[in-house]
Amino acid sequence: MLHLLRISNVDSTNEKVSGCTDQQLGQFLPESNSSVELSTGRSAIAYLIEKMGLTANDTVMLPSYVAEGVVRPFQLLGINVDFYRLTPKLQPSLDDLSRLIGESSRARLIVVIHFFGFKASIEPIRELIGTRDISILEDCAHALFGDYSPGKAFGTTGDFSLFSLNKFLPVPDGAILLSNNKKINLKERPLEFFIEDTDATNAYLTHLKKNELLYHSNDPKESTRLIEESGRAYDLYYDKINTNLSFRAPSKNTREILKNLNFKELIHLRKRNVQFLYENFSSKSIQLLNKDYSPDAVYFAIPVLAKNCQERNQIFKTFLQKGLFASTLIERWNFIPKQKEPKYENEIDFMNRHLLLPINEFLSLEDMKKIVSLLKQI
Repeated sequence: MLHLLRISNVDSTNEKVSGCTDQQLGQFLPESNSSVELSTGRSAIAYLIEKMGLTANDTVMLPSYVAEGVVRPFQLLGINVDFYRLTPKLQPSLDDLSRLIGESSRARLIVVIHFFGFKASIEPIRELIGTRDISILEDCAHALFGDYSPGKAFGTTGDFSLFSLNKFLPVPDGAILLSNNKKINLKERPLEFFIEDTDATNAYLTHLKKNELLYHSNDPKESTRLIEESGRAYDLYYDKINTNLSFRAPSKNTREILKNLNFKELIHLRKRNVQFLYENFSSKSIQLLNKDYSPDAVYFAIPVLAKNCQERNQIFKTFLQKGLFASTLIERWNFIPKQKEPKYENEIDFMNRHLLLPINEFLSLEDMKKIVSLLKQI
């Protein structure tokens, strides 16, 4: 079963991205004034809230289509949240941001997400901010290793950037927060190295193992069972971390796995798979959200759109029967304010119509050919 879920054994094809390597993750991250490594993305955001001195008197601006892990820390710590609109391509609506900035005297932070690894433009938002004391946090959870252009990495344009490792890598936890703001040194506060949450770590490792078994499964019934078991393991992990904002370092498991990853090969294989998919994409029933891709980016997945929600659900079932698990990101991502749904029509349309095509490093060219072949049949 082809899918975009992370797996425990990254050496699942003949094209290896694991084994002894002298590569360090830091070599592939953008330079910054200071940085800190924590166990989860939400704890990294809580850490940033503390370092910025944000209080209930301050406002942060987020898209309403956003991972719960980004919203939750602000909510738990009592920070006011304003949700801005997105364009049909999931870019920040500059008109809506301009309105919100103009209406709010308490705005301190704008979170901008590089959805699925596709570039979100930061400079126009910087121009809207002008001389206001408002910082920008680049959410690079889907954009690890990506560049705006050669030598210009994601995470270098905002005041801060956040990378969540287990969105991209086969690790149970780990997040890296970078600061380009000379006034805020992220290293000034020592981390509290609490006893590791082994229940959360073990649950995520089970999730990774089930995903590996799913990749090797050719039986529809077994694949369905593995998808359900993987989901239960992830839910158990999620329940453990959802409200835990403690400032812990990444687990020992994560540190050991990172030592043995070949990041150069991982980047190469993802870029190869994206190039192949785009050059051979053809379908009568679905279309690419973004007609073009950048050879400088390293993508999380490739979003496509069906004509409507009903057709999307039918295509999902057809793909599943033919060995392709095309994921969606809807659960824990919909934060559209109640009674304001019409205002966020682009976000609703995307959630109703999208599927995510996998381009993971463990997928071989034969796997990608199968995906292309299935697309042509739809």
